[in-house]
Amino acid sequence: MVQFDVDVGRTDTSGDFKQSALGLQLDYKSPYFMDIVGVDLSAYEVRKLGQSAIQKNEMLPNDVADASKVVNSWLQIGQAALKLKYQDLAEAKIGRQLHNSLLLKSTNSRAVQDAFSGYSMAIKPVTGLKIYGAVYDSWLPRSGDKFQKFATEVPVNSSTGKGVLTNVIDSVTIYGFQYASGPFQVDFESLRSKNYLQKYGVVGSYLMNLQGAQSVKFSAGASTSSDAGSLFSCSAEKELDKPTNNVCSNNGQGVYLDAEWKHGNLMLGAAVAKFRGLWIEDNFAVSNVSRGGSPIQDHGTNFFPTGSTSGNDMTNDGELARMVRLGYDWKEVIPGMRTVARYKLGTGARNNAVAAWATGREKEREFDVIYAVPFVKGLSARYNYLNYSGDVTPLVSGKTINAIASGGSKDYRRDHRIYVDYSYKFF
Repeated sequence: MVQFDVDVGRTDTSGDFKQSALGLQLDYKSPYFMDIVGVDLSAYEVRKLGQSAIQKNEMLPNDVADASKVVNSWLQIGQAALKLKYQDLAEAKIGRQLHNSLLLKSTNSRAVQDAFSGYSMAIKPVTGLKIYGAVYDSWLPRSGDKFQKFATEVPVNSSTGKGVLTNVIDSVTIYGFQYASGPFQVDFESLRSKNYLQKYGVVGSYLMNLQGAQSVKFSAGASTSSDAGSLFSCSAEKELDKPTNNVCSNNGQGVYLDAEWKHGNLMLGAAVAKFRGLWIEDNFAVSNVSRGGSPIQDHGTNFFPTGSTSGNDMTNDGELARMVRLGYDWKEVIPGMRTVARYKLGTGARNNAVAAWATGREKEREFDVIYAVPFVKGLSARYNYLNYSGDVTPLVSGKTINAIASGGSKDYRRDHRIYVDYSYKFF
């Protein structure tokens, strides 16, 4: 069960909404027959439990009959994959599947996870090294009811030979590797949304064990995003600020440093990230034309520790983002309960089309309570609170920073999210 209670204005409440839904997922994961071949199957169902007067497609798609409303429920086969393996050396999946890597993840922040259709593989040629790749041509959005093609946010002209407007991205291709040896780990990945966006990412970490129950983990990462073809335009990515000639390009870069200290039940962490150009989170969007609704977005992965659970990610041109976090495991007082508090501050953001047009700053507070009920196996609950605010100073009249405040000089969002999960394993 998921419930959102969102306020998006300090005085104007027209954009506020509440929504709750129940997600049901039935999984079957077969053994490997002859130690070579098996299948993974999942059935998804999402039912609307409650909805404010303002309809939002946060967890359910728009109704075909009335685009101002969402459907009451939807049902779909989320996973249907043939899986293959050869000893411990290689494995592959063909069909509908979940994905989890540096630049693309099946998120679990809605009633069900999103899934991807295509094929993936991984090989482990030596101890500690994994080389992997994937090609997907369609996906099931976490708030959608069917598999559909990848797309940009707004159609653009393309040379199809038929004079047709299209914003379809034919495929998303991923390859990378992970190497772990003792306290060291390195991850590298490339992601290409065909004719739209090219990304690279690399992360390295080192875990240092100290005396007693203490440890310190250091990590550093970098990522780039750049336009990769005719589908990239000012209209295709809503966070791009548009220059006067209305011709957009992207050459975004971001780097971060992170340190986390643990001592018994206590965790303390801090991170800093710096960006040049606009690092684009969304690898693609879906226009949702078949449902007559607004685009379904938020389908990239932000692996920067200064990123946001919901809302803006502090990845603007010129922005310096800082974050501190404090966590505690209350197992000795309330078994199963953990809390994490985070504070983030971003300064130096500027308009990514023309730096002299506008500057901005943003901040965010987040509080997480996670409780695994000890006396009911498989039952857990989570409460997430997020409070975001952004301020933009127009240096030229009418100019702003799209990724902070597309509708004015100030931006604000306050989220209350409740999750209750129960899982049961039959055998």
